[in-house]
This record gives sequence, structure tokens and C-alpha cells, in this order.
Amino acid sequence: MFDIKKHGFNFVNSWEGNITIKIPKLSIGPLKIDLGEVTIMKNMSYGLCGGMIYSALDSFLEGREIPDQRCDAYGRLVLDAATRPIKKYIWARQMDSLRSDDDGWGPVKKMLDWVFRQTKGEVIGWSTDRFKYEIAPRIDGGVPVPLLLVRKAYGYKSLLKNKSLAKALYTNHQVLAIGYRRHEPAGQLAHWDVDIYDPNYPDEVHTLHHHKEGKKVIRMQTRKVDSDRFTNYDYNSGVDVNNPLPSNGIFRGFFNTTYFIDKEERIMP
Repeated sequence: MFDIKKHGFNFVNSWEGNITIKIPKLSIGPLKIDLGEVTIMKNMSYGLCGGMIYSALDSFLEGREIPDQRCDAYGRLVLDAATRPIKKYIWARQMDSLRSDDDGWGPVKKMLDWVFRQTKGEVIGWSTDRFKYEIAPRIDGGVPVPLLLVRKAYGYKSLLKNKSLAKALYTNHQVLAIGYRRHEPAGQLAHWDVDIYDPNYPDEVHTLHHHKEGKKVIRMQTRKVDSDRFTNYDYNSGVDVNNPLPSNGIFRGFFNTTYFIDKEERIMP
């Protein structure tokens, strides 16, 4: 069983520097886009949530525990000669998490499609059957499931602006589904809450909670298990207004990504 205190990292998902990635040719609605290499963040704080959950899943599947590392006053990993290999590994796994698909960069393409898809407010892609047949059986079998959570909607015109594309990429989030529970709120239809390892909140189990109106799931939020407080996400600043560290907020959909590892190339320090 996945234990956050054993298989998760004790430091928060917060890093600093530049991020430049090569974007594949994309078809988003009516647009055909070839952006090449894009610096999506420059001299800024950023997250490597996908890399951290893939690395945590690596350790779990290998039967290893992740040793605690030295953190600064904000809970971030202190980088030195001993810990830089850890960041390098997490970075490599971050790139793997974005191309963990037979199509090469399938998760990025799907994420951008969902980000720019116009809806009437309902959550994209969620269904009881999809959860029942794609996600729950793997968790029941003892294997956590990587999830990519999609946040905000953009218009097609804003996609042409590099800044908006950057936001479309880095304001999303990745977590690891480790369990689920039946939720039967008064006056609403019963549904599933998904327990997650969220690298933004070390040593805490959070839950992905679905708000419903009638038969529609209209939004998703995350919160600490057994807590009534949802993350208060500010889309303008990009951070939780009550917490200076990276936050979760409200999501418009999620999908599970295909975990893989090349054991000859990826050797965890």
C-alpha cells in the first residue's frame, strides 16, 4: 500500500529557474501550431508535480522508501551536491510524465485540448463508468494511478500568445491517486472522492472532491482529508491566497496518464 510518509517526498513541490521545453506540432480545434522550443517560465518559481509523483511511484513499485531530505524554512528541498541528482531525476521524470503515451506527447495534446475546449461549466471527461473501469481496478490492485488535473479555459485567440500558452501549460497539475471513497452528501447524488498524493502538500493525504448539480459534475476541488477547508485558488496570482506555496484550486477535468519507466535510463539516486 502506498504510504505518503514512506514513498512520497518530504519537501514541497517548489523550484526556481527557467523552463524551456520543445512543443510538438499541435492541432487545437481549427488551428495548426508549430511553436518549437518555448521558454514557459523564466527566473520564476515553478513546480515539477509530474516528476515528483512519477518518482514517488517509481520508489513504491521498486519497494523502496524515499529518505527525508534537508528543507529550507518554506519546506523546499535544499540543493547541494548531494541533492542535485534528486532534482535531475525528478526533472527527467517530469518530461516522461508529459509524453507517457504512444503518441509521444499525448498528455500535452490532450491537456491543451481540454484547456481550450469551451463548455457550459461541467467537468470534462468525468464519468462513473470511466472511474469504475479505468482507475478503480488499478487502485484496487494496489497500484496508484497518475492523474493530470486540468484547470482553466482559454480562447483560441489567446493560444497564439506565448504567455497564454505558458499559462495553459503550467497552471495545470499532476497528482497520484492512491485510494477512493464513496461520498454521499445530503441532498446530492452519491459519487466517488479520490484520495491523492499531492506533492504540493508533503506528508498529507488530500482528496479530489466532486461537486454536483443534478447529474452533472460541475467542478472539482481538492482538500486535506477530514478537513472542511478547500484550497482558495486565485487565478490572477496563481497561488493560494492563504498559502504562499503552490496550490490546487478548482479543476475542470482530469485524466489518467500512462505510467512507464526506462530502467536503463532512469536510475533513482
